[in-house]
Amino acid sequence: MDWIGIVLRKAFHSAKRGTEVMDIRSYLDFLKLAERLKCNTRHSYTSSGRKESVAEHSWRLALMAYLVRDEFPQTNIDRVIQMCLFHDMGEAVTGDIPAFEKTDAHRSVEADAVEKLLERLPAPYRGELGGLFAEMEAQETPEARLYKALDKLEALIQHNEADISTWLPLEYDLQMTYGERECGFDSYIRRLREAVRDDSRQKIQEAAHMTGQTAQATGTAPEAPAVQPETGPLTEREKMGRQMLYDANYDETLIKEREAAKALCHAYNQLEPSDTEKQKELMGRLLGRTKGSFCITAPFWCDYGYNIEIGENFYANHNLVILDGAKVVFGDNVFIAPDCGFHTAGHPIDFERRNQGLEYAYPITVGDNVWIGAGVQVMPGVTIGSNVVIGGGSVVVKDIPDNSVAVGNPCRVIRAITEADGKTCYDRNPEHGEDKQS
Repeated sequence: MDWIGIVLRKAFHSAKRGTEVMDIRSYLDFLKLAERLKCNTRHSYTSSGRKESVAEHSWRLALMAYLVRDEFPQTNIDRVIQMCLFHDMGEAVTGDIPAFEKTDAHRSVEADAVEKLLERLPAPYRGELGGLFAEMEAQETPEARLYKALDKLEALIQHNEADISTWLPLEYDLQMTYGERECGFDSYIRRLREAVRDDSRQKIQEAAHMTGQTAQATGTAPEAPAVQPETGPLTEREKMGRQMLYDANYDETLIKEREAAKALCHAYNQLEPSDTEKQKELMGRLLGRTKGSFCITAPFWCDYGYNIEIGENFYANHNLVILDGAKVVFGDNVFIAPDCGFHTAGHPIDFERRNQGLEYAYPITVGDNVWIGAGVQVMPGVTIGSNVVIGGGSVVVKDIPDNSVAVGNPCRVIRAITEADGKTCYDRNPEHGEDKQS
């Protein structure tokens, strides 16, 4: 983000030297910054089959606000339009991240970009836009609530206008539920949301009919869409999420996301062991999902954070490393001993593609009631079932079934866990130095 600081610092000092609030060169430099919003694309596609830019989303959002002004006579529509125009300004730096993947870590990076931008803007823009962003964040005024609802609706409308082959499977559900809470504050907006939902149902029904499917248009897809041709180039992030080869080494978006995650990991690892409240706060910002109580003993490192989900009563001892290019999901009551790694990332065997920085990422799943011994390494694409014990030092390269004890390199099941294991006594006999069995 240094380039933002250079450009805006120059604008600020130029304004101080002259009599103009925003001199001509500062004005042009700032427009050059904003031009990146034309270049950065969103997850949505247009009806012509290309990816929508962030700038296009913001433009139509402002148009939507203007066209409902008579429905909200007590609302300052000019201010709503300002919110629509500026709300995604941080994405000139961070790029777009779909709402269903965005975490607190992403929001923190975007907020930092906006803050650095605003602190260097000449007055009165600095104070005016700072107040605007604060109002949007607080969501307490009718203007902020209207902008937020329209923001959700514009994304839904754009998906309805795109070819359904560009939808991800999860978006069949999202078209039915996304923005429901934000649209609930006003009867007109609620009716608008319902009309958009009706359009989504009709689109799903028409697609099912054309592909010979008989599924009812309930808002969910019984399977992934029958056709999935790409109408535009995928981003490296999208390739990563779809288990394709992707450029992990040189893609700016992925680099920035890893930097944000590493910064949170570093901050977490510097905390006092007793500062459990701050530990929980940072993990809440870093991880994709937490459930109830958990304890992760520093140091801990991951690549992105947003792909990690942990269940109730999760415990990890020192030196846990999770390379989460794909989802890493832990069930309830998972205990992880020191020096363990969960690695979704892999590289091609041939050196030509490997040397280009290409890699793939396959998800890892761990069930409930699992104990992972010290030094265990879990490789891409592995599923470990529930009620499983993995012996220390194992390298897990294949799935492990439920109710198993598995150990080795490669890790293999050595026996089943039975009712007899619940009767084993682990108290050491102090006189004879042997285990006492019940």
